[in-house]
Amino acid sequence: MKKSAAKAPASRTDATVSIRTESDSLGEVKVPADKLWGAQTQRSLEHFSIGHDLIPREMIAAYAILKKAAAEANHAGGRLMDEPYQLIVQVCDEILAGQHRDMFSLHVWMTGSGTQFNMNVNEVVSNRCCQIAGTPLGSKKPVHTRTGHKWRLINDEPWKRAYVVFKTGADTHFVPDRP
Repeated sequence: MKKSAAKAPASRTDATVSIRTESDSLGEVKVPADKLWGAQTQRSLEHFSIGHDLIPREMIAAYAILKKAAAEANHAGGRLMDEPYQLIVQVCDEILAGQHRDMFSLHVWMTGSGTQFNMNVNEVVSNRCCQIAGTPLGSKKPVHTRTGHKWRLINDEPWKRAYVVFKTGADTHFVPDRP
């Protein structure tokens, strides 16, 4: 059986790294300025860095596929404006092309529900949209991490994500070789 989880870097912090301040419902948190993740991902890295195995790369692609599909469906239905739609699709395509992989550094062994990883993807998409639009990272403009329900996934959709992972070929990593 093949393993698909990547290994976490040995060190997450460097005293010379510049930081920015992001905030969420729990307050402010310092985030490395060169990272696309936000407050919730940073908290998860600080409090749940258990082991060395990272979220499987296939899960990143599965989330990008589903978030892009949600944006497309809601744009087609007139519920998502043109600018955020175009930005979200562009960023999801970048993720699917293998860009921004180092922005997904959460460990498999977090709290168990997947909330942190879901927010990690939301924060990366939102902040990359900010970069493209020329707004500050963490501003959540033009794409917000929490109120943009027309592209985000709710946390209780694990079967959709699992289906996408297996349909996109991840089964070769998890199913034993057959004679």
